[in-house]
Amino acid sequence: MLRALSLDFSLQSSVYSLQSSVYSLQSTVYSLRSTVYSLQSTVFSLQSSVYGLQSTVYSLQSTVYSLQSTVYSLQSTVYSLQSSVYSLQSSVFSLQSSVFSLQSSVFSLQSSDFGLPSSVFGLPPFLLPRHSAYQIALADRSVATRVNAVINVVLQHKVVAVFKGIGGNYLTVDV
Repeated sequence: MLRALSLDFSLQSSVYSLQSSVYSLQSTVYSLRSTVYSLQSTVFSLQSSVYGLQSTVYSLQSTVYSLQSTVYSLQSTVYSLQSSVYSLQSSVFSLQSSVFSLQSSVFSLQSSDFGLPSSVFGLPPFLLPRHSAYQIALADRSVATRVNAVINVVLQHKVVAVFKGIGGNYLTVDV
């Protein structure tokens, strides 16, 4: 009888030991599961951080590309303005050369024609026929005005004579 009781007690203790082992294993499994969940949340957090960094990098790259395009646009505008300035300068130089050429022509006309004597065909200036000719005074005028006067007279009329008069040079032409 005592032996049977001792066997029952031994079996019960073995069962309790097995149950405690099972509980220990279950707690270990729960701990491992919580560790896995914690690791998964850490991985998700790291992935979100990586995605945030990638979006920041993409935003910075787009900003850099926008700045580069702005710089290229400004450079093209500067080049266009420079070409316009060069074109204007060349036009100014061309006009200056034309003016210098006209001035040299006028000076040549003055040196060759305005040095004639005061009398034309033996007559003084006040005895020239006034009904068929008129006189253009070239004294006290700017170079541009004299250029226009000489060119218009030479192209449109026949030069009769050039003489020195009171107050400057006079050009007598047929009308």
